[in-house]
Amino acid sequence: MNTMKTSATSCCMLAVVVILMMATIFAVNGSLTPKERTTYGVPSDLLDKYTQTSENQKFKCLKSNEEIPFSSVNDNYCDCADGSDEPATSACSNSDLSFSDDVKFYCRNKHYKSQYISHSKVNDGVCDCCDGSDENFASSMGEASLRVCEDTCKDLGKEIVASLQNEIAAIKSAIHSVYADLEYGKNKLAEMKTQSDDLQSKITEKETTLNELQTKKEEAERVERLEKDLLRAKKMRDWEEAQAAKEKEEPAPTPVAVDQPTGENTEGEQPTGENVEPPKVEEPAQFFDDDELNNFKLPGK
Repeated sequence: MNTMKTSATSCCMLAVVVILMMATIFAVNGSLTPKERTTYGVPSDLLDKYTQTSENQKFKCLKSNEEIPFSSVNDNYCDCADGSDEPATSACSNSDLSFSDDVKFYCRNKHYKSQYISHSKVNDGVCDCCDGSDENFASSMGEASLRVCEDTCKDLGKEIVASLQNEIAAIKSAIHSVYADLEYGKNKLAEMKTQSDDLQSKITEKETTLNELQTKKEEAERVERLEKDLLRAKKMRDWEEAQAAKEKEEPAPTPVAVDQPTGENTEGEQPTGENVEPPKVEEPAQFFDDDELNNFKLPGK
């Protein structure tokens, strides 16, 4: 008896759980507007084809070109040959044609990266989209999902943001390091420029001093040549005055009689007349006493 009561209680609890799950699922579906239902799982570039703008407008299959009522879109029944009428269910996952690459379900994943998944993964009890859209949709005729997925996109987005912030911080640190190196290089370059200018100034100063010394050297050499020329002139003048005084002190030479030539010249006799050689005159002495010339200075030097 107790066993039967326990079994009945368990069955009742299981039924309550199933009812609550189904209610949650249909509550989700019931909260969707007709536009939201027909555009569920549709990428943004195809939204205009899944949006009904007039009451009598029909949906045109994207590749197979059949026309069906918009109420047949996402009703968990494959009406189009290309499977384009069921972007949010797995009803057309075995369709030969595809309105998107490999018959993909579009996860919007707000606050995170959007993505495509295969329609075979829709309503399979596994949360493939971070926003849970692959498991939270059941059409009005629907296939009931056994799982309601939580939206984890915001947390994933925070992780991405934190990762990007760390990367940005690392890049900023690297940029700061580069700027520091550039600043150091600029300071070092300015320092080297100052040193170069100082050296150039010293070179200019040395060149000026060298030119002044060269001018003084040339002037000194010119003065030295003039002093030597003056000394030579003085020596020559002194010598000439000494020679003139010497000539005044010596007696005048006695004239020698000149015999007329007889036409004969006795052997041993000296020739007379025009054959007599005049006395030799000494050449003026040359004075090149270098020590005396080098030590000679003009008065007042």
